[in-house]
Amino acid sequence: MLSLSTWSTALVLALGALVAPQDLRPADDTPAPTPYPEPPGIDPIEGETAPETAAIARDAAVVGRLIEEGWSASMTFDARKDEVSLFELTAWGFARGWTSDSAMIVRDDSGREIARSDRDGGTVYQDLLPFVAPRDGAYTLELVATDSGFRYLVVRHASFAPVTAEEVRDAGERNVVHGWLAGKADHRSFRVTAKPGARVVLRAEPTAQRGVRQMRSVRRRVAARGEETGAMAGGMQGRMARTGDDGSFPTLTLEVENAEVRTGDGHALVVTVPESGSLDVTVGMANEGPGGLFDLHVERGVEFAPLTIRVGDEDDDPVPGAVVELWREPSIDRLARVTMDANGRAAAEVPPGDYLVVYGPAEGRRSKLRTRIGA
Repeated sequence: MLSLSTWSTALVLALGALVAPQDLRPADDTPAPTPYPEPPGIDPIEGETAPETAAIARDAAVVGRLIEEGWSASMTFDARKDEVSLFELTAWGFARGWTSDSAMIVRDDSGREIARSDRDGGTVYQDLLPFVAPRDGAYTLELVATDSGFRYLVVRHASFAPVTAEEVRDAGERNVVHGWLAGKADHRSFRVTAKPGARVVLRAEPTAQRGVRQMRSVRRRVAARGEETGAMAGGMQGRMARTGDDGSFPTLTLEVENAEVRTGDGHALVVTVPESGSLDVTVGMANEGPGGLFDLHVERGVEFAPLTIRVGDEDDDPVPGAVVELWREPSIDRLARVTMDANGRAAAEVPPGDYLVVYGPAEGRRSKLRTRIGA
């Protein structure tokens, strides 16, 4: 038996002067606008040949088909010195279970290869090739079917500023900040402004909606099994088959250097804002797959519901040591994990909303239920 009740109490937020970030570039990057064009169909076309060379403009997309291994498609583009172009590929097979491999290659006007990404994929997969132009000029993106054919969508995201992993960007009071990661060794740091003493919810998600759905599905399965999200992140590559993750999107992680982390883990945290009125938030990735675009969501002014949680057995006797996790839906953020005391009770605080509650022994099979927690 599991019961949850709210305490009637008041939350007092310490207010103070906000400290404006100094000498930081604004984090005003934006991904290419949607909707993107639909990929071609799967039906064969008599006499079909490889696509002709096409231009791909800034913040634009190109679709096509590569029927056989070895076929390629060329997309020309202009770029200014130090301009960032993030080429995002989505590849679809021609039938259920049809897998393929791909390569994205950027060449200069002499045909010399200057950037490349190779991807081993499944029926549907994604890849990202970041390219920073070494000079003003004309370039070509070459997409190659290195093993079997596929249908493709290539998006050129061109509204991102050059940035290094060491740089801190000014997110200010934005509710959503966009960024990208080149791989596991990469990270992005932002300074977020909020009221001193307040609690905020930080959450990092892939920008692509398919990535959002995929990662939420993975977290939902992990929650149902009672597994640690930290272990999930660290061992993601070896667990893709049973969690539904195809490695197309980064398993995002959050770190906050200058504030108390109240609860949460992995991609979502609840933190208390320090007296400086700003948070230094770093987004990274835990898995070994390709990088990708991400959104950092900042929830301010959230009222938290203080809870009393009790776990009892079939006879309503308390269960000391039982673990209860509260995963907020639909984003599947684990915002609380508590262990019952000798009386089978524990306290927690979470934002109001719909929750998947997972409870049971610290090790072994757990039960789950869904509930709505009010303010």
